[in-house]
Amino acid sequence: MDFVVARLGVGLQITPTAASGTPKEEVLMDDPLDSFLRSIEGLDLPEMVQALKRRGDEAEKKQRLLRSKRPRTLKRRRETDFLASRRETESATVDRIGRILFFMRNGTPADGTTEKDWAWCQFVANKLRSKGQW
Repeated sequence: MDFVVARLGVGLQITPTAASGTPKEEVLMDDPLDSFLRSIEGLDLPEMVQALKRRGDEAEKKQRLLRSKRPRTLKRRRETDFLASRRETESATVDRIGRILFFMRNGTPADGTTEKDWAWCQFVANKLRSKGQW
């Protein structure tokens, strides 16, 4: 059985493939929020919370802007599906950041926290503990 090695940002995932010669390494696209979270892992707690709040505010602004666009013209009507997708993405970003900030403030996971976000929160909490900031 052959495998494809997929780089998921932090680790590697090995998945079986169709019949091919050697295992291949495949780079997968990450969610932009995941990239942002990896970029702030090394910050101190106050800076990390500030960066998360700023990113959440930006996502809320984008969400409001996308909500205000109405399909008035034929071109806009065609864009409606795209705008709806963007609104959902920004809404999910706002929700994820809210759950992560809840953990940063309370030390417990918020309702609806995904396993991936919970793992990131625990990882960051351990880093902050080693710095004496948690």
